[in-house]
Amino acid sequence: MDPFSLLTVALGFPASWEVVGVACDPKSGRIGFHRAFAPGTRCSCPHCGAEHQPVHDTLKHDWYHLNFFQLQAYIHAKVLRVRCGTCAKTTPRS
Repeated sequence: MDPFSLLTVALGFPASWEVVGVACDPKSGRIGFHRAFAPGTRCSCPHCGAEHQPVHDTLKHDWYHLNFFQLQAYIHAKVLRVRCGTCAKTTPRS
């Protein structure tokens, strides 16, 4: 198992997410995990539940995670927004 796959499992990410980079700064006591969706990922519409909807665009989000080996852990990701072909709604910006 490669290190990024191991971190993906250790952080409890669902199968559609994967760790694609790690930045550790021991002096500041922080570690950042960069996660991404696999290319070509399609999502379910959060409004009507229609499956396999195309990605409309992405929004950058950062989350504080539980500490990881005594380092403040942060998750950095571009979250996918969906434009549904069934109900015509687009995932709102948050």
